[in-house]
Amino acid sequence: MKQKLKLNDESARTAAKWWADRLREGAKLDHGPRSLTDFVAVGLGRSIQEAAAKGRTEEQIQRFEDALYEELKVHELLPITYITGIDYHPVDIFLRAANKAGIKLSASCLPWKTHMYYINGVVKVRYGYGAPLEDVEVGQ
Repeated sequence: MKQKLKLNDESARTAAKWWADRLREGAKLDHGPRSLTDFVAVGLGRSIQEAAAKGRTEEQIQRFEDALYEELKVHELLPITYITGIDYHPVDIFLRAANKAGIKLSASCLPWKTHMYYINGVVKVRYGYGAPLEDVEVGQ
């Protein structure tokens, strides 16, 4: 039986820090072609994101990062290279980490249409709709 692929400690830490930094710095909200609807949706999303950020402390974000790191260490990658991602709403792995950190995640707290992969031992991300696949540097 083939063993499921999991992240090593360094890669899990790198991935967790990248997502936590989106909470620290504000996440890009990008969901496709530009239109009036897009402009309104992104504006509303930014307002929700800013309001949520006011209710979080750096200590809570660090707890989120640490909890997400623990989640990612045991998370099985499926299909083989996919770590996790978001279309609009946070998936369970983010919600569990947020719950452990004592914070709530809205649909605008983390970047829309963003997906993370583990390819040839490197954590990579597509940050936003149709974005190119880029390496996530250690400590980035």
